[in-house]
Order: sequence, then C-alpha cells, then structure tokens
Amino acid sequence: MADNQCREMINQLLKDVFYNILDIQQASIASLTKRKLTVHELHVLEAIENADPCTMGTVASLLGVQTSTLTVSVNRLVKKNMVRRSRDEGDRRKVFLELTDEGRHYNRCHREFHEEMVSAVVDEFGIADYPELVRGLTALRGFFRSRYAGLL
Repeated sequence: MADNQCREMINQLLKDVFYNILDIQQASIASLTKRKLTVHELHVLEAIENADPCTMGTVASLLGVQTSTLTVSVNRLVKKNMVRRSRDEGDRRKVFLELTDEGRHYNRCHREFHEEMVSAVVDEFGIADYPELVRGLTALRGFFRSRYAGLL
C-alpha cells in the first residue's frame, strides 16, 4: 500500500474512532444515568475520585480549568446528589469534595466503559506490541498538546 493510501486510511480510522468514542460515550451515559449527567460531569466525578488531596484547587488543576469554572459543575453535581462539599475547619477558604454513593456508582460505571474500550484495543496486540502502541498514542497526544495547547 502506498504512503498516501496509508495516511488516508489512518486519517479515516482516527476520525471514526474519535466520533465513535464521543457518540457511544454520550449515548451510554444518557442511558445509564437517564440523562441525569453529561460527559463533562462524569469527567469531574472521575477527577474528584483521583484528586489527592481532594480540594477544589486540585480537581480544577487535574481538569485544566479555573476553580471558578469547576464551581459551576460542582454546584450542579451537589444539586444532583453526586458530590458533597465541606470546608476545612482550619482554613475556611479550602473546600474539600467527596463523591456520594450515587456519584461513586456512576463513576464506577464510567470507569468500566473505559476499561472495556482499552481491553478492546489491547487484546488485539501481543504484549511485545504494547510499546509501539503506546509510542503511537503518545505521539498523537503530544501533537494535540503542543499544537493546540491554547485550546486545552
């Protein structure tokens, strides 16, 4: 196969994968949560679970957003009973976040979606091929981060 044909095939595959992930993830979340949560809100839940310490500032940093932007999402998630907010008694400016049982449930379902997606890719390769797969994905991520850093 010629270089230009390979490039066109790779371009088409990347577009298909990108749009499929977005569409399927949105449909899956809508079905799972009965349209209660958005993809963005699930990513906030994920960041809260991964943050250490779990403060507004740490979560905002993980998501690459301003604390004021995160506040809007957290307010919605508190109203939806997905997140609890508490203040540090020693420093009332410091706000801690915690997932509720319902928030943990939806976050676990979202994590399982990602685990299935990773398995679908990894299971197609032998362990000897993992470094090449990781190298390709790292190059793709690097392209987006360097080329479009101002948009992220």
